[in-house]
Amino acid sequence: MRGARRWFGRNHSTRRTLRSYWNSRTTLKNWGRDLYWTGRVETINPNISHSSILVVDDHEVVRTGLIAALQSSGASRLTQSSSFAEASARLTSESFDVAIIDHHLGDGIGLDLALLATASNPECKLALLTLEEEWQLIEQSQSMGFQAFISKRCELREIIETVKLVLAGGDFFYLRVPQISRNREPSENKSFKLTRTELSILSDLADGSSTREIAVKRCNSEATIKTHLTSIYRKLGARNRIEALIIARDFNVKNF
Repeated sequence: MRGARRWFGRNHSTRRTLRSYWNSRTTLKNWGRDLYWTGRVETINPNISHSSILVVDDHEVVRTGLIAALQSSGASRLTQSSSFAEASARLTSESFDVAIIDHHLGDGIGLDLALLATASNPECKLALLTLEEEWQLIEQSQSMGFQAFISKRCELREIIETVKLVLAGGDFFYLRVPQISRNREPSENKSFKLTRTELSILSDLADGSSTREIAVKRCNSEATIKTHLTSIYRKLGARNRIEALIIARDFNVKNF
């Protein structure tokens, strides 16, 4: 998983030094006692099927896409919340091993759930999910008790792997991904030239269906569905399921 950083130590000078390495894109292998970045983390496979996971996101397409990916990875104890208020109620009444929290919720800021989770659910690990990739937000999330900062621009497999890393324990993880141009204005007239089949498959993705489930439903092979997905992602300019669904929503893709 390229671009994964594991931080040991929380002092300001360490973070400032890491920032200078970050900006210069220098490959840091082993530096001092306070910081260690492997550049490639080992495969860690905690029993995710036994882990209780809370997914908090006010965008249904993102939430269902992430839930589907977690289910495909073996997770079964999944709970979802679509608002700050709902997540607050769940965190105070239920126990979770990890909570994946969107930064911008319709009725609140995801960061603010950290204090509530720490007080009511101290064993629950926290992962912030966001499209923003700013140092100020990264450091703020770390100082508030989040164990991970995950960009919505990364691939689903990277998101799931990061969740596994959080479940396995550790200090702080940040998953960096290449910048994707977001200089696009939503337009109802935007045409991606998706075929009827691709529109139908996109709709199935929004329902949270896995590749295998879509293949069974359409009486196709998984390889055929993956070919369609590749075409959909290419036409939309997306890197993964979640981003494809976000773009489809933002541009009001026909029949979506």
